[in-house]
Amino acid sequence: MERRRRAGTKKPSESRLKQQNLPAWTPVMTPLKFILTLLIIGGVFIAVGIPAYISSHILPEIAIPYAKSCPNNPHALCNVSFKIEKTIEPPIYVYYQLNNFHQNHRRYVKSRSDAQLAGQNVTSYSALTDCEPLRSVNGSKKWKDFINPCGLVAASQFTDRFELQTSGGAPIAWDNHGIAWESDQKTKFHNGPNQYTNVTDPDFIVWMRTAALPTFRKLHRIVRTPLPAGDYVMRIKSTFNVDGFGDKLFVITKTTWIGGKNDFIGIAYIVVGAVCIALGGLFAAKQACCPRPLGSLEVLLDEGTEPTRPPKATHSNTNGTRPQHTAITATAPSVV
Repeated sequence: MERRRRAGTKKPSESRLKQQNLPAWTPVMTPLKFILTLLIIGGVFIAVGIPAYISSHILPEIAIPYAKSCPNNPHALCNVSFKIEKTIEPPIYVYYQLNNFHQNHRRYVKSRSDAQLAGQNVTSYSALTDCEPLRSVNGSKKWKDFINPCGLVAASQFTDRFELQTSGGAPIAWDNHGIAWESDQKTKFHNGPNQYTNVTDPDFIVWMRTAALPTFRKLHRIVRTPLPAGDYVMRIKSTFNVDGFGDKLFVITKTTWIGGKNDFIGIAYIVVGAVCIALGGLFAAKQACCPRPLGSLEVLLDEGTEPTRPPKATHSNTNGTRPQHTAITATAPSVV
């Protein structure tokens, strides 16, 4: 039964948890167990890595940069032609990709008002401090002049628009249903008063979820019909300026059981598995050629024996006098 700690003391209660007396299991790693552990880990990693690499390697992906071929022009459409070698089965995901755009900058990430995005009517100027320098029009402190939604993230939304067509001009149907997180749509983004944009738009919600790396992709549309092999045209209205810092691409691809196209994951698993198997084989060969004798496991596992302790020295005899010290004479060992 657990004993409660006395008031006014720092001594922990004498429970098995706080006195660290819980039952524990400590394996004794013999050479055989260690070698088997390495071989099992290596086998598991390779068994996962090979399918992951094959699935990623055969995954179709078309990534075409268009920043140079399609200069910014809000009044005209730019046509980018490309070819699909093999039929791509649905669902097919269309992304836009930005290079060297640092959405992970601390100042940029915090430049938003979650209260405004949730549809609340924010009337305090100080509540929008994180949105500086895009808090209000001309620095006005009147709530009617507040920028809603405020901040750099909302103001820098990706604005390019795409239309996918066959080479003959027939449009390809796609939609934006499911490109944003359901939790974001239900809880984080709601329209409020005096907002200059529709914050419930899936494209806006996708943009507001900032990326962790300077090169990133964001889901734009989903094609739910097969794309047969052939020539296609992406019509682009280019209005998002990337001159001077990076590039922009559109990407057409699919996903697998391990995610998007990424050969590195499969290669990393295979390499780690191969290293574990090689080490296991090396240790097994060493143990077979020149084994190391093991100590007695019974001594390690025997918890009932305790080392004997010498008796404590006494400082006085029974009659109160000091004990007599016995002189010890060291003799040199004899040499035979």
